[in-house]
Amino acid sequence: MLCTVIGGIENELYWRLDVVLREDVNRIRKGNAPPIMTAIRHVWLNVFQQESSKLNVKRKRHKAAWDDVFRAKVLFC
Repeated sequence: MLCTVIGGIENELYWRLDVVLREDVNRIRKGNAPPIMTAIRHVWLNVFQQESSKLNVKRKRHKAAWDDVFRAKVLFC
């Protein structure tokens, strides 16, 4: 039972990274870049999840790209 719960949580994380940050499309393959980019993506996913608006994470990412005030709110909350 515990393995199922942990596996579900882990699968949800990878699904979010793929859907929200398009991790599967990424072409970074050499050197230290893949683990560094993975760490950056995890940080950004956590930042967007902690932001208090009712938008989903994908919409928050798009809104932060276009709206300077919202981006500042996300970064400095």
